[in-house]
Amino acid sequence: MRELIRILEREAGLIEHVLFRLKSVQLLVSADEHRFLGQGSEELHEAAEELGALDAMRALLVEDIKSKHGLPENATIQDLTAVAAAEDRDALRTLRRRLLDLSAQLEAEAASSRVLTLARVAELRKLLERVAGNPGARYGTDGIVAPPSEPSRTVDRRL
Repeated sequence: MRELIRILEREAGLIEHVLFRLKSVQLLVSADEHRFLGQGSEELHEAAEELGALDAMRALLVEDIKSKHGLPENATIQDLTAVAAAEDRDALRTLRRRLLDLSAQLEAEAASSRVLTLARVAELRKLLERVAGNPGARYGTDGIVAPPSEPSRTVDRRL
């Protein structure tokens, strides 16, 4: 159980790190600081990958614990706490509460990120429509908006 506690503590710390990175990316988007978005997204992806690896390690360890104690396939941290040594129970209870809280925070931040991203995409579409003059407009060979029958380009190359 000590190894499971160590992994759960590490997982909780990594979820905190993912939350921090997610919030950082949100702030960059909100501030229109697109220069650092790539780096922020990459760090967020790396933290999520590390979290996946930890999750796999935890799953293997839990399988071992379940088989040793005859626990059901769908055993939870609460079930593991019931068969843990007395000195490990408080740590497991605390970690369970912390992980539930962090999971809720992560869900809320992910939803917030989706809303923010969709709002920024809508703003970008409006800007592109305004720049183009009318949605879907293309320039003809003479540099003005081309009628549908004339070959067109997206950008007026004579500028």
